[in-house]
Amino acid sequence: METGVQFSIDQSPSTSNQLAKMKRVPYAEAVGSLLWPVVVSRPDAAYAVGVLLQFIQNPGQAHWEGLKWVIKYLGSMKDYWLTFGKRLKKLTKGYCDADWAGQKQKKKHLSCFW
Repeated sequence: METGVQFSIDQSPSTSNQLAKMKRVPYAEAVGSLLWPVVVSRPDAAYAVGVLLQFIQNPGQAHWEGLKWVIKYLGSMKDYWLTFGKRLKKLTKGYCDADWAGQKQKKKHLSCFW
């Protein structure tokens, strides 16, 4: 997720024009298509998808732009993935805390280690 970006329910559509425009956006389908990759091999994007998933009932333009950013990120990183199996001599450690608990909507903070 882009640094410093905040998503909230206030960014959801509030006028009939905004609602009509967002009805044409395949937000639920796009979020759904990201669930499998982030669960299986992309924990780096799991937090971002989880935050954007909260707005699936009434997504706004800001949520859609954030989702497109995640899709672009995953597309640019398609040659990188997690592997499981034989341990190399050097142990690679990775840490993630997607935005240092910056999302106010989220009650629990997600962090992970692998």
